[in-house]
Amino acid sequence: MNETAHEPAAALMRTAPTQIPLADWQAMLSEPGWFLVAEASVNDDVMMFAEAQDTPDKNRLFWGAMGEKNAALSPHLLRPESFEWFEEYIATQPPWGMAVRLDPSLLSQPPAQQLEMVLRHLRAWTLVDYPQEGTIILRISDWEIFTTLWQASGELSRHQLRGPLGAVAYWQPGAETVDYLAFETPPDIAQASTIELPLVLTAPQDKALTIRTEQQRYRQYQQHLQTHHGEETADWDEARFDDYLYTHLSQAKSHGFGDRVEQLKYLTLTIAVGEDFITRPWAQEILRENQVKGLKDRIDRLVERGLKALGEAHDEESDVV
Repeated sequence: MNETAHEPAAALMRTAPTQIPLADWQAMLSEPGWFLVAEASVNDDVMMFAEAQDTPDKNRLFWGAMGEKNAALSPHLLRPESFEWFEEYIATQPPWGMAVRLDPSLLSQPPAQQLEMVLRHLRAWTLVDYPQEGTIILRISDWEIFTTLWQASGELSRHQLRGPLGAVAYWQPGAETVDYLAFETPPDIAQASTIELPLVLTAPQDKALTIRTEQQRYRQYQQHLQTHHGEETADWDEARFDDYLYTHLSQAKSHGFGDRVEQLKYLTLTIAVGEDFITRPWAQEILRENQVKGLKDRIDRLVERGLKALGEAHDEESDVV
């Protein structure tokens, strides 16, 4: 998918989620077109209500054999009976899921067709091609995941992400406001029907989701770098750390360095030797060698050679002086 990595900030903010009074959303929820994408994995009652409302193949996001085997882990699409019912039985604990509304331009369709349109769209975003990991199950019913994708998307990706929907919402149990995102333009149904599956996340979407899901690990790595490379990182804010870690941890994983110790050594080399150290001839030569050579594995040989390169650079500077 060809999109620019960033859109003007004004365009992003124009359609960013807002907070509306709970009373306003309670009134909206009684209007046609609303569905609850409810998580059975955190609420046993969801499957019971789903089976009472429809057959599993018509309201369960996981489909086929995968859906039958993992029904208790799947989000389900429910019609809200009332806000009181929703509050008592569905929004029992976060993250319960989120609410979606079919675009008003499509409400002339029969109720069964409305449900099918929403289900088909959400299923398309349930199994996606993730550049970092390959094909994965995406919890599109998670408000944080949906809005993270939205904010990281260009115009084409936003058309694909909203599909036939006119609005999405999330209510934190007990809150007096509701997070709400309404889409400004009617859906492009013709464009949505031509989407190739599985959907492939764009590079900005991949980056935004990775940073979001890896926050705990990123903060641990940030603390390590600040402790051991405080001078070099003194003026880095969290956003710069996130960008730096995403870039170089992605590189490390692509070269087979997946565990914590390997990745910390890799990050140390990017700061001590240079961000481009892995492209240098000596590093490329080590990457072509066997994983283990003698008593040292590949990352330790890179560290050893990197320290040697630093020593050589220091000697050259001394000669010049």
